[in-house]
Amino acid sequence: MAGSVTQTTSIPEPAEKIAGLADSKAYFVDVLLRSDRFGQQSGAFSGEAEVARVFVNALRIGQLPAADQAYLAKLTAARTGISQAEAEQRVKEVFAQARQTEENVRKTSARLLLWVFLSLLAGASARAIPQPLAAGSAIT
Repeated sequence: MAGSVTQTTSIPEPAEKIAGLADSKAYFVDVLLRSDRFGQQSGAFSGEAEVARVFVNALRIGQLPAADQAYLAKLTAARTGISQAEAEQRVKEVFAQARQTEENVRKTSARLLLWVFLSLLAGASARAIPQPLAAGSAIT
């Protein structure tokens, strides 16, 4: 048909990045290809995606493995110019904050789901009441 426009839909870039962060295989690829030469990475590597995948994996398993913690501390020290000890402390603090945030989200989600369930239950109960009683008329 002349003049028709074909519209294609694609996932927006931020959604693609988030989907990539949850990919557990990417985490293991990162572990395999790690380097201690932070200033010599090729291309436009900035490390944020890899750090995010490390945190996603650590939150998934409930702890930050020692090798990941050491790597993140080295990367933080190299990127920020702070001492190794300060970088290690920063990694511990940020991971603790991430765990607390995850716990808060989990608790809030659980409360929300409880209220949704109770609302649905109340709605179903109200619907189950016979119509004459619901209108306020007495049974004789």
